[in-house]
Parts: sequence; C-alpha cells; structure tokens
Amino acid sequence: LAEQRRIIVRATLEAVYASAHMLLPFIPDGASKIFHKLSTEPTNLGKLSSDMRNLTVGTKIVVGDVLYTKLLSEADMLSAEEASKKKAQAYADAQKRKKEKKAKEIAKSKAGQKAAAASDQPDFTKIDIRVGEIKKVWLHPEADKLFCEEIEVGEESGPR
Repeated sequence: LAEQRRIIVRATLEAVYASAHMLLPFIPDGASKIFHKLSTEPTNLGKLSSDMRNLTVGTKIVVGDVLYTKLLSEADMLSAEEASKKKAQAYADAQKRKKEKKAKEIAKSKAGQKAAAASDQPDFTKIDIRVGEIKKVWLHPEADKLFCEEIEVGEESGPR
C-alpha cells in the first residue's frame, strides 16, 4: 500500500512537472511557482524524459498555498459576506433560543423537584414515557448530520 502510494505520488508530480513546461509560455509566474514547489529548475522540452523520470528522488517538495485563488466579482463577495452574516446571526439566534429553553427546563425541573419532594411517590413511578408518530423529518438547516422532526404524541397543542 505504501509502495503503491509512492508510485502514484511520483507519477502525479512528474505529470505536474511536465505540464508546467507546457504552461511556461502562457503563465510564466504560475509555472515558475510550480518549479519552485518541486525544487527543480525547468529544462528544455527536448530533454524531458518520456518515461516520466525527470525529478530526482529525495528532492524536497514545498507544500504551501494554492497557486491561484478563485476570482470573485464584487457581487459574489458581497453575497458571500451577507451569507456569512446571516449564518452568524442564525447561529447566535439558535444559541439564544437554546439558552432560553435550558433556563425554562431548569426552572421547570426545580418546580417539579419541589412538587415531587412533597409527594410520597416512589421515583421509578415518576417517569413519563410517551409513544408518538413521526409526522415529518427534515435536515437541520445549520448542521450536516442532524435531523429535525415533528412527533405527534396526542397533545392538544399538536406535534412536538
């Protein structure tokens, strides 16, 4: 597996080196950056080996930034900024709702604990287990691996 990986990486780097020679007349700055990252100077096209053995084994490869970043129009940049702001606002709103819900649950649980302490009911009988029917399921708008769902448990207020 390791040997196969070395062969694939070597072949890819050799192809990039050869391609950089072809791109040199059209994008000299980009091709020069490729040669720099490969720590190998360009050579005459006629001297390139057809068996793809142009790079010296053990030569340090420079890993770094992407050669070319995506060009965005001002409208695209503004759109991306707006989307980022909306996402940040949605996250802040969700966090606020989560804190409020947690505070309500804490207050509710404290009231429930006081009521339970007043009764002589055994703890195991205080469990509220409900059976429900899943009515609707959808992907969470802000998470990749989370689902939201509506479950009908027979309450007057409707599905949860």
